[in-house]
Amino acid sequence: MPPEVQAFLAEVSGLQIIIWGGVAIAAAVGIYKAWPVIRRFVRTIDALGDLPDFMERIRHQVENDHDTNLRDEISQVLDSLNDMTGQIARLADWQKKHEGKSDAALARIHALEAKEK
Repeated sequence: MPPEVQAFLAEVSGLQIIIWGGVAIAAAVGIYKAWPVIRRFVRTIDALGDLPDFMERIRHQVENDHDTNLRDEISQVLDSLNDMTGQIARLADWQKKHEGKSDAALARIHALEAKEK
């Protein structure tokens, strides 16, 4: 053994070795018990580092890509829908009017056919 190691071991008592062994075991147990908390902390820090990219993706999905805002676009759609509703009502009225004319014409045809027989 080198003389420095022999001199060190001569100065160290058995009690000091037991104390340092206990401290080393306590440190290992502390690290083992604290490891899940440390791992969660590291994962949280990693997630916070990814947060700006995640928020940018969400902002892009929510953001309106048009020059107008969403309320104006919804108003335009509702106006178009109201126009179509009016057109459908006019078509329904037109259909009823022409169904009445068709029914009257069909009744006259049946009357004429009945006279011929």
